[in-house]
Amino acid sequence: MVSLLIALGAFPGWPGASFSTLYSASFDKDDAMMELLLTEGANPNAHADDEHENLYDMIEFDYRYDLWDLHLPIEPTDDDKKTETSWLDFLERCAACSNRVPPTQLLLLRKFGALNYAERKERREARAAGGLLQRIVSGGQTGADRAALDWAILEGIEHGGWCPEGRLAEDGRIPNQYQVVELEGGGYRARTRRNVLDSDGTLIVNRGLMEGGTLLTQQFAEKLGKPYLVFQADPGLRVEQSASLANWLGENQIRVLNVAGPRESNKPGIYIETTNILCAWLGRADARSKGRSN
Repeated sequence: MVSLLIALGAFPGWPGASFSTLYSASFDKDDAMMELLLTEGANPNAHADDEHENLYDMIEFDYRYDLWDLHLPIEPTDDDKKTETSWLDFLERCAACSNRVPPTQLLLLRKFGALNYAERKERREARAAGGLLQRIVSGGQTGADRAALDWAILEGIEHGGWCPEGRLAEDGRIPNQYQVVELEGGGYRARTRRNVLDSDGTLIVNRGLMEGGTLLTQQFAEKLGKPYLVFQADPGLRVEQSASLANWLGENQIRVLNVAGPRESNKPGIYIETTNILCAWLGRADARSKGRSN
């Protein structure tokens, strides 16, 4: 049924309430449903209204409570507590020595980029301390552009960029909530060049072959000698991509980041995956249903 609904266009992620389909599947320990939802774009970093709670933390607590009533069968070492990866390895050893089910729900969430609260806090503090990513810019088009602007707004990061004269986008006039500036006399090509030129680096999120304005963005970055990073929109690569993004931002001291990619009509789902890549890096809010078709 869920597969059919998704095929018909239903959004697999957060519906705007405190309990998502992914949340329910995780607590029901339905691994198959979790993987389906995550593969189709559900965001594992979505959380309830309380900023100090998120899905990963709640499932981790639920797992330890259900299996051991929070009293683990063996004591963790300091090394076990160092990272979330080492902690998951420890939980797997606990399950093996007590003949219990391993933490498969947690492993799935991590595979698709889930962070716990401590990790989110650490990454935000590192961003602030390093002066990185002080501003997000894009051309305001539907898809990857709009996802980056929405994410910046949710994160409280300054945003802007150049857009075509008349605030043109495929869905009409770019809404005024986006603080993009019209490039007088300029169209899509001109605004693409200016956003590359006026930023410290460009993140391109694509699916399939590079073409159209997405390819043009890469070409401008190369001609102008500007750093750029290209990601394929693949949920299975999200953890690897978030680590690559963190390294690239630091190495190039990116304070103003231009985000570009296909429009939503050309690559359906690019809005969600662009949002999820950024969330896997910083671990904040979800894509919700907002902007999916924009």
